[in-house]
Amino acid sequence: MKTTLLALPLLASLAFAQSVTVTNANGTETLANTGKKNIVLVAGSLSFNGGKILMPFAHEYLWGRNLFAAGDTQQIPQPPDDNANPSNPIVTFVQFEDGSTWGDANSQGAQDALVRRKGILAYLPTLANAGTLDDFLAALNQPQTAKGAMTMQKAVQMEIRSAGPQTAWGHVKDRWAAAQSRSNLWNF
Repeated sequence: MKTTLLALPLLASLAFAQSVTVTNANGTETLANTGKKNIVLVAGSLSFNGGKILMPFAHEYLWGRNLFAAGDTQQIPQPPDDNANPSNPIVTFVQFEDGSTWGDANSQGAQDALVRRKGILAYLPTLANAGTLDDFLAALNQPQTAKGAMTMQKAVQMEIRSAGPQTAWGHVKDRWAAAQSRSNLWNF
């Protein structure tokens, strides 16, 4: 009986491990959600130079319209250095739509993602709840120092240049609404 009790968690762990696979085709690393649950966050690391350098990566879907749905694939962005060929991508943490997780929440990729998530969650309502378009633009131009907030600020500024301020503000409101609807997932 003890053997059975020990085997069940192991089998459950293996089932979650198979929910996200990483493949390499012609130097492009691709994540595949092979499980039955939608994913909110995938974190891990890429190794370079024969494992001497590790680079954490994370794909965050908390404030997007769509989660990383079962059956979907996503590419892992490559580093800007063309000479750095990544090898051995490792998924270390997954957070699912129902709040369950797999892997090590204390891994560098997961912790970096959590820090960025908190920065964005602190910044998004300031932008989304601005009273007027001018208030939105003024809030957007305030210096940001928190990880995540700086990235979101730059993304919104780029969207303003390509689609205009009203559209960008609308998308910020959509992101904040999506994040609020998933508030049970803000921490792991």
